[in-house]
Order: sequence, then structure tokens, then C-alpha cells
Amino acid sequence: MIQDRQISWARQLGGPGFTDPPDMTNATLVLDAGPYALVCYMGDGNSPWGHLKKGMLKSLQVLASDTADVGEPAADTTVVIRDDGYEFSPALSAGHHVMRVENRASDERQFRIQRLLPGRTVEEALGWQRARGVTGFLIQGATTPEPPFETRGRLTSFAPAQHLVTTVDLPSGTYLISSLPSRASSKVFEVR
Repeated sequence: MIQDRQISWARQLGGPGFTDPPDMTNATLVLDAGPYALVCYMGDGNSPWGHLKKGMLKSLQVLASDTADVGEPAADTTVVIRDDGYEFSPALSAGHHVMRVENRASDERQFRIQRLLPGRTVEEALGWQRARGVTGFLIQGATTPEPPFETRGRLTSFAPAQHLVTTVDLPSGTYLISSLPSRASSKVFEVR
């Protein structure tokens, strides 16, 4: 787990990450019966625990189902996160996708897919991310304008050998995929 979140009696399952209004992001998980907690690790100002400290924590009890097994939606695209990059099957194309995102890296990862805004460059996007550091908080002394991209999908941290399913709408354009905490493995690709 990400440093300072590791506890012996629970594990991070991941879920939808934040995005800018009016956009939405989502994640599908099939849960076993038992207790769960919905937790927001979003920061507030310079505190990485801001939302949690404001009470964004909710317990949840999942009950066993008496009906047929409920499964995940069928994915039309699989993205595999590796320590050194990504694999897409099939190649990403413009349109609506049900995407299975698998973490086959050696550590917990987030997943972000961002479309560059018209006239903006990959270098601007990477510079904007570098100024925010691995935690996503603005590094002291750095200034950043509005991001040069729009986030099309985002998943919170999930463990190695785990996967999440999400839906993503991809208009044509240049995209940047990154999987924090390792921005070194960011990938740029064109969607047509």
C-alpha cells in the first residue's frame, strides 16, 4: 500500500478516482460478503488527509446474495499496467469502451487517462505533472497553470494482481496514460 496507509487488518481495493465536474469516472468491483469502508484520501490544501479528517469515511456491509452470481461487465479493451509500461488489447480507438485495467506491476498503482487539449503539448502535460510530485500536491515553490489536458478516466490505487473495470469515452486526440506513483512509465498515444 501507499506509504502511511498500510494497516494490517485491511487492504486497498481501489475504485473511481476524482475528476473535474461535470465529468464522471467509475469503477466496478465484485465484492465478497463482509465489512468495507469507503474512504476519501483526497487532500485539502497541503494536507494529504484533508477530506478524511472532514469525515469522508463511511462503513459498508456487503451481504451475501441469494440470487445468481453477479459478475463484471464484459470488457472490450484490456489495459495491463507493468513496471515498465502498458499493454493494450486491442489498441485503443475512439468511442465508448468498457475497460479492464489490470495491475501487473510490482507495487500499488493508480491509473489515469488524459486527453491533451487542442494546441497543448506532451511536454506541457509532463511538466504540469512533475510540478505536482508523486503525491499530486503542488511542490513547494512550483507554480502551475490550469492543466493542459482533460482527464477522461481515473482509478484510485489498487494492488498488484488486482484489476478494476471502468467505462471510458475517448474522443480522437493525443492521450497520456500514467499510473502513479511511477510517472516514469507514462505513455503517449494517438486515438483515432
